[in-house]
Amino acid sequence: MLTDEHVNKKLGCMTNIKIIPKKDFHEFAQIASGAFPGMEMHTKEKIKELTEGLKKRQNLKSSTFYGLYKKNKLVGGILLIDYQMNLFGNKVLCGGGGSLVIDLLHKKEHVARDLCKFFFQYYRKLDAPFASLYSFSPQFYRKMGAGYSTKTSVYRIHPKDFPSHGSKKFLRILTINDRDKMITCFNKYADRTHGMFYDFNENREIFFKHNGESKFYGYEKDGELLGYIVFKFVKAKTNSLDDFLRNDIHITEMIYLNNEVLSSFFTLLNSQKDQVEVVHHVTHDENFHFAVTDPRNDTGNMYAPVYHESNQQTIGIMHRLLNPKILFTILKSHSFGDVSIRLKLDIVDTFLKENNKPLVVYFDNGLPTIKSANSKTDLTLTINTADFSSMVLGAVDFKSLHRYGLAKLSNDKYVELIQQLFAVDEKPICLHQF
Repeated sequence: MLTDEHVNKKLGCMTNIKIIPKKDFHEFAQIASGAFPGMEMHTKEKIKELTEGLKKRQNLKSSTFYGLYKKNKLVGGILLIDYQMNLFGNKVLCGGGGSLVIDLLHKKEHVARDLCKFFFQYYRKLDAPFASLYSFSPQFYRKMGAGYSTKTSVYRIHPKDFPSHGSKKFLRILTINDRDKMITCFNKYADRTHGMFYDFNENREIFFKHNGESKFYGYEKDGELLGYIVFKFVKAKTNSLDDFLRNDIHITEMIYLNNEVLSSFFTLLNSQKDQVEVVHHVTHDENFHFAVTDPRNDTGNMYAPVYHESNQQTIGIMHRLLNPKILFTILKSHSFGDVSIRLKLDIVDTFLKENNKPLVVYFDNGLPTIKSANSKTDLTLTINTADFSSMVLGAVDFKSLHRYGLAKLSNDKYVELIQQLFAVDEKPICLHQF
């Protein structure tokens, strides 16, 4: 853990960042109510409820609230969460940053910038290769070095278009008493999925609390939970204000360890077609439109010449590389495309200037070794840290960045080789919300 003295030395004497004491959480809640007016936390009762919730969250082992103070007054804060991430099969520390709030009177005074710099430096000091966040302003965080991750697709599918070939005989209702089984199931899925954060007790308890009105169904066979689906009913938008029989289903989480489980969930969704207009599903799966009988959404939109609207796409979580040396040290046994090349990486990082220097990496049949800065190289790759963060995780391929002028080589005859070097089989997926 970074000390207050270390943080203040890094950020200068104008501010003071420290763990928020319980006595200041009422002030944090008031700041949050102004920072996020859509939360509708304006009444005394709501602010008191939020205050107590923040105090409880502060006591959890995995998360800590830090505040930025000016003249001993809290003017902003951030929640830091310790996650374990599947990084190409390696379980590594990844810092999560959430609940970034700024007092309305102190906006445009670099409070957010200083809190983010603290966030990144905090986990860099702990040798975490990445920090992750959900952004209200993607371009703002991209300027600070956070790169876009895999796009998500938002589908609105009629229940009848989910295949009904699966069996529901292994489905049962889940409760919070099944928490441990859900965590085990989730983490088995995370073990096989690059980019996933692992689940843990505190996170799953928060998940149950936030989804108290949702339906939980699990697929259990021979005593083992092989998947689960969580969804809620939302009133459908119809012409009749009193049409309480028409609803939509919003899937919150769907985890499955084999296709039999997925088929069972599809059958369950199909069986709701008598009272459900559409199933709202957010997924990283780029090929989901193959899974349903009709991939078109309910808008009826078409684009010239004959393109049917199937889904909307969104930008979600962002990942920020904190230390390139730590990254390649962790991935010393990971093969980067079986490529052999002596590469100088000129990763431009103007926000964390300690990273803003060339790094020489020798790849021997894909295995990386860090060399001294004056070592002989075959090629120089120049790229900013945000785009390198996305590329090294596999959220975007090198050739696209090169085509857009966002990645440059000292010799373009190596374009295909560098494409192979950073190619991945599957893009990163993260299902955690924070």
